[in-house]
Amino acid sequence: MTLTNDDFKAIGQLFGNNLRPINDRLDNMESRLDNMDFRLDNMESRLDNMDSRFDNMESRLDN
Repeated sequence: MTLTNDDFKAIGQLFGNNLRPINDRLDNMESRLDNMDFRLDNMESRLDNMDSRFDNMESRLDN
């Protein structure tokens, strides 16, 4: 059995309409993950800053 061009169009319409909400959800999840990654980078930067401040305080106490 060979598929015709019309068969492929029908299959594309069938799955295209069903996959669109899934693709939207995946895009949304990807956006949320990017946002979380940005937040984690921000937290890491803050922790590095706090660590640096702590080292400075220790240095002052030692002097």
